[in-house]
Amino acid sequence: MRRAALAQANIEEQAWRQHVAAQSRNEYSHTGKLTTFCSQVRGHHASLPAIERAQYPEDYAGKLQQLIALDFDWTRSGNDPADVIEQFVAAGSFAHQGMISTASPPATPVLATPPASTTRASTSAGYQLMVSRLFGGKEPAVGNAAEGMSMSNIGRSPYEFLTREDRALLAEMYAYAQDEGVDLAHLDFLAYDIGSYRQHNNGRLMLSFNSGHSYDAEGRQVFVSFDDKDAATASRILSGTAINSTRLDQGFLRYILDPGFGALTVTSDLEFLEWMVSKFSGRGETTPSLGEKFAATYTPVSPSQKAVFHASEDVRLAPFEPHVTNVNGVWTVTEKGKAAGRTLDQVTGQSRRTSASLADQELQRSGLYLLLY
Repeated sequence: MRRAALAQANIEEQAWRQHVAAQSRNEYSHTGKLTTFCSQVRGHHASLPAIERAQYPEDYAGKLQQLIALDFDWTRSGNDPADVIEQFVAAGSFAHQGMISTASPPATPVLATPPASTTRASTSAGYQLMVSRLFGGKEPAVGNAAEGMSMSNIGRSPYEFLTREDRALLAEMYAYAQDEGVDLAHLDFLAYDIGSYRQHNNGRLMLSFNSGHSYDAEGRQVFVSFDDKDAATASRILSGTAINSTRLDQGFLRYILDPGFGALTVTSDLEFLEWMVSKFSGRGETTPSLGEKFAATYTPVSPSQKAVFHASEDVRLAPFEPHVTNVNGVWTVTEKGKAAGRTLDQVTGQSRRTSASLADQELQRSGLYLLLY
């Protein structure tokens, strides 16, 4: 059984690798980039069981996120994109079984002199830094999230959906964070979360996990919450006074701090978010210096690893009741089946609706039912 399960998992993994590699070649041929490819690989890596993720290089997810943030044009590098694709899809997972070769992810490309922003804010060092880190030096137009997850939108980087206001604020944050010695990856991930919120039409396209429609294998209704640390941080932000005057979008804050949305999607550090909410608010002047609090390299933890799931013992899915049953070779119409107008062919065991039931349904569909009764 174990060998069969392993073989099946390998088949599925290899099929995924072939699919994403083919998509990446198409992306490169049309845009010169591999940003969507890196996003897909990063999402796949985050979804793997911990035992499989442990087989990847330690900096695997971090390299991918850096490449996503750069939105790099690979035609400007000396790297062969085919090598980049191969190294990322070959790393980890089944490599230890000798099924595919191992390789370290490629080094993140470095732009010696990022091209100047084409916006009016090109003279701002913070704005240039933001454009360099999020867009690889070339700022795109703001994506139209009102189109929803259309074919043209679904393959685009969430950064492209940052509004002009978002970008201006993030530019100030980058300048401030750089002066404070903060690892700028903190802001890269915060920008990613804001962009994802924008890309999903300000969260309107997302369904809360806690909407009451999630169940586990035993039929119990399931809810999710932040872990204790993030829950305490979210509570402080939402109940604090800074949120009333912060320049960060309150809609985004209330969305990402709602565990039904944020517990399974947030990639940024909520404690860093709390600091930014305060610093860029009416209380900014009283916010203390960051010091070395966020100077260490920021490596995000997959939300699925931190989220806490709760299964209800009181709310369960109603057990499934078929229209017909077979006990020792004898077919029987259940009470549910009888109520639905089912009859049974004792030879084949196939059920069907009575002609009266079918006629009744047809009358209801045609609107004559109410006229007759």
